[in-house]
Amino acid sequence: MMRGFLVVAMTLLVAATSAPAGDWPQFRGPTGDGLSPEKGLLQSWPEGGPKVLWENTDIGSGWSSVAVVKGTVYTLGHVGEGLMVTAIDPQGKKLWQVRLDKATNGGGHKGARCTPTIDGQFIYVQSDGGLVACLKAANGEQVWALNYLEKYKAKQPTWNVAESPLVDGARVIVTPGGEAALVALDKNTGQEVWKTEAVDAKPGYASARIMDYGGLRQVIGYSEKCVFAANAADGKLLWKLPQENKWFVNATSAVWKDGIVFSTCDYGFGCQGIKVEVADGKATARQIWAKKVLDDHFGGVVLLGGKVYGTGTNSAGLTAIDLATGEVAYTSREVKKSSNIYGDGRLYCQGHDGTVQLVNPADGKVVSKFTLEVKQKGEMWAHPAISDGRLYIRHDSTLSVYDIKAAR
Repeated sequence: MMRGFLVVAMTLLVAATSAPAGDWPQFRGPTGDGLSPEKGLLQSWPEGGPKVLWENTDIGSGWSSVAVVKGTVYTLGHVGEGLMVTAIDPQGKKLWQVRLDKATNGGGHKGARCTPTIDGQFIYVQSDGGLVACLKAANGEQVWALNYLEKYKAKQPTWNVAESPLVDGARVIVTPGGEAALVALDKNTGQEVWKTEAVDAKPGYASARIMDYGGLRQVIGYSEKCVFAANAADGKLLWKLPQENKWFVNATSAVWKDGIVFSTCDYGFGCQGIKVEVADGKATARQIWAKKVLDDHFGGVVLLGGKVYGTGTNSAGLTAIDLATGEVAYTSREVKKSSNIYGDGRLYCQGHDGTVQLVNPADGKVVSKFTLEVKQKGEMWAHPAISDGRLYIRHDSTLSVYDIKAAR
């Protein structure tokens, strides 16, 4: 009897402390790779797109995506001269809005860039000026904050800070540049836990991610000129490889499988396959192939099976490329240059010109599409999100939410 009670109690405890399956708690989803685990989503859309559930125009301007936990939506935006963090309820009503930092010009592209990361009762956010902060999810009250560009004597990237914080256990990991390529902060206090030796003066724009491979947890990050990895336990630099382009823009997070890392950037570089070897708690890395195709600007790539999918400038469309060999499976010129995620057998390609396309990854064919009126043509750069059968599309100061559940 007691054993049965303990089993039930433990089951309820796990259920109470685990995030719902439909949550999208950080940039590019539950695992940071643009993959939604949800099933039962529409396989095609009606003419004009799926049903609009609500729109909110109070979030401020910018390209920050959204984090969604238990139906509550969190995002950033420029409102006047301030960078604001906004929480919205599941019906689209504003719950609260607080000022995080001043708004910056962003190298001529003024607007919010970073996406909040939700961890329990707290939100971790970054400003385009380099301020990283912990806020209470309930009301936006600040717990701690620091400007990592100032602390680590780093130079502001040309188009300003654009990464989103990475929460790893008790730590939040960010990419300052300057004196520290990566820094792990205590997520409760903001105090430094470890830092990685300097790589370049300026950080990249991509968000760091954790690769757990060969018994070694590595944090893969970017500077303005290279891709690198550090030991997640102590921050020691494990490896780095050059990834330099005309404008020093490394803005796309890496994806990987079986120790092969796919890394890409625009402005003349293209993409590369990197083989990582792990032995005795150390790692080495070498380039195994390089291509000029799938030179993603900042729309993100999706890894399905052994193929990577994304849109590039040179490719002029959606490209599917073999992770192990770099061989191109296809290029679909139907698909616009876009920000890309995946859910239930379909790619969601949010075109930078306002065209939103539902695509079959098997052949790159567009199944359905609709078009949004975008105030800033060519600048619909926010990444889409999927949570609990809803598709979230950010276009400048408007957040539109669509019902994409096949049956409710």
